[in-house]
Amino acid sequence: MDCNAYCVNVKVDLDVEVEATLDVNTEADLDVEVEATLNMYTEATLDVEVEAALDVNTEAILVVDVEATLD
Repeated sequence: MDCNAYCVNVKVDLDVEVEATLDVNTEADLDVEVEATLNMYTEATLDVEVEAALDVNTEAILVVDVEATLD
C-alpha cells in the first residue's frame, strides 16, 4: 500500500435530487441509476434522493443517470 509520486487522491461528491409532485390515477416510472468505478486512494460520496407524490391522470418518467469513473 505504498503510495509513490504518481498517486492521486480524488474526492468526488455527487448529489442528485429529483422531486416530482403528481396525483391520483398516475403512472410513474422512477429510474435512478448510480454507477461508480473507483480506484485506490479515492473517496466518493454518492447521494441520490427521489421524492414522488402523485396526482390526477399524470404520466411521469424520471430518469437520473450518474456515472463517475475515477483513476
